[in-house]
Amino acid sequence: MVFCVYRLGEIVFSLKQKGVLSKMKIKKTSLVLVVFGAVLAAAPAYAVGVSLVGEGVYSMATGTPTPTATFGYPGGGLIFNFRLGSKVDFELGGAYSTRFLAVDTTNTQTMIMGLGGFRLKFSRSLFLNFGGYYNYMLNDPLASTGSDYGLDAGLGIIIPIGSTAGILINPRYHYSLTTMTYSTGTYTPSEIIGFVGLSFGMGGKN
Repeated sequence: MVFCVYRLGEIVFSLKQKGVLSKMKIKKTSLVLVVFGAVLAAAPAYAVGVSLVGEGVYSMATGTPTPTATFGYPGGGLIFNFRLGSKVDFELGGAYSTRFLAVDTTNTQTMIMGLGGFRLKFSRSLFLNFGGYYNYMLNDPLASTGSDYGLDAGLGIIIPIGSTAGILINPRYHYSLTTMTYSTGTYTPSEIIGFVGLSFGMGGKN
C-alpha cells in the first residue's frame, strides 16, 4: 500500500510539473477525491473501512440550573475502522458537531468530536461500538471551563448496497465523565449522537 501511494504521489507531482493538471482544469477538490479513492483502493482487501456520515446531537445534559433537552445540528465527519480480527475492528473518527444547550436561553456550541474505540461485529450488517470520546470546543457562548470527555457506546446497522458499500445507521450514547462550569452554574454534557451515512470497505464474509 505504501509503495502504491508513493507511486501515485510521483505521478501527480510529475503531471503538475508538466502543467498537465492545469491544462485539464482539474479542481483541487476533485484531485483530493481521486487521490483519496486511490489510497483506499491500494489498501489490502477488506483491511480498512471508512464511513462518511452526517450527525445530529440530542443533548441530555444535567446540572444546576437544569438544562432542557434539545436536538442540535448540523454535523458530520469521517469514521475509519481497521480490522484486528474476524469480529473486531479498531475505530478512529472525527466529526464537526453542533450542540444546542438550553440554559436560560438556547446556546449553540460547536466542537470537533474525536472518537476512539472498538467495533464488535455480529455480522456484516450489525455491530456494537464501545470506547471513548473527546470534544474540543470551537465556539461556546457559555464560556464553559473544564474538559469535555467520556465513554462512547452504540449500536450500528449497515444496509448493504454493494459488495463493499452500505448505508450506515449508528446511534450512540455519550456518558460524560466531567462537569463543566460556567458563570451561573454547572452541567454534565451527556448526549445521544446519531450518525447516518455511507460506509465503504470491509466487504466480503464477516
